[in-house]
Amino acid sequence: MPNPLNMSLTNTDFLKLDPGTRAAFLDEKARVVHLKAKSRLFKLSSYETKENAAGYLSPWWSVVEPFMEDDLGARGRYLEAKLNGVTMQEMVRFASAVRIDWNDIEEYQEILLNQETKGFWGLFAPQPKETPDGGNLDQVAKNQTKRERLDQMGVYVPDVLGGIEAWQLFVPNLKKEHVMVSPTIPSKDMAALGLHFGLI
Repeated sequence: MPNPLNMSLTNTDFLKLDPGTRAAFLDEKARVVHLKAKSRLFKLSSYETKENAAGYLSPWWSVVEPFMEDDLGARGRYLEAKLNGVTMQEMVRFASAVRIDWNDIEEYQEILLNQETKGFWGLFAPQPKETPDGGNLDQVAKNQTKRERLDQMGVYVPDVLGGIEAWQLFVPNLKKEHVMVSPTIPSKDMAALGLHFGLI
């Protein structure tokens, strides 16, 4: 079993994170939690699960199984989507407050932790549906392109994302060696996701 990851992490370390990271948590509040080896984490993303130039995976994840205050996990979020007559993609965009210009969230991605790990745990902070352009023409064009694409697909995105109880993890120092990466599933394929969660 690999050595535990982030075991020295404390709540005080949250204050050392950059302001943008802290602001992604509701009221800029998060606490350290302990994840067991073999914990399953997920996200929706259009970016491949791979290390960046610094050698790290994305630190942003949510739990697959119910954990701490999150009694839904990925399976519960899927059932919530079914109940609301939307895809997992639409449900997670709202719950996880993912601005349309940040990520197309086209794939369900899941990893399995190879060792005990500590990370920061807190609620998602609500976000506008797109990044304010502030007169920046590149951002204006990017937002317009994303809006038009969603309109063509008949997907409605509310002006404010989030605001429901949805929990996230920020796991620093995460590398490919710390996880097992599962095959992705299209985030709009409710049948395939239902099979994955044992619901079909």
